[in-house]
Amino acid sequence: MCLPTQVRGKGACLDVWRGFFAAFSNYRNDAAEWRTNGVEVAMAGSSSCSDKRLDGPALWLAVTNGTMVAEWQVLDDDKTGRKKIGLAG
Repeated sequence: MCLPTQVRGKGACLDVWRGFFAAFSNYRNDAAEWRTNGVEVAMAGSSSCSDKRLDGPALWLAVTNGTMVAEWQVLDDDKTGRKKIGLAG
């Protein structure tokens, strides 16, 4: 499954996530480290999945608009990714 690099709009996002979880029903994120500044939540941890391409360390960044997630990013867990989301390396 090839996911787009950017999706906009609630309907389009729901379609992509539904397709993702239909393809990878045992996918799970486990956050071990968190940072928040009020509108951003940065997380470090790992993903687990029977598909090895999705299994391993990861970083996530959620940007909220106050009550809902407005942006979700998945980054590689490396120095560049950690610097971008403000977590120690």
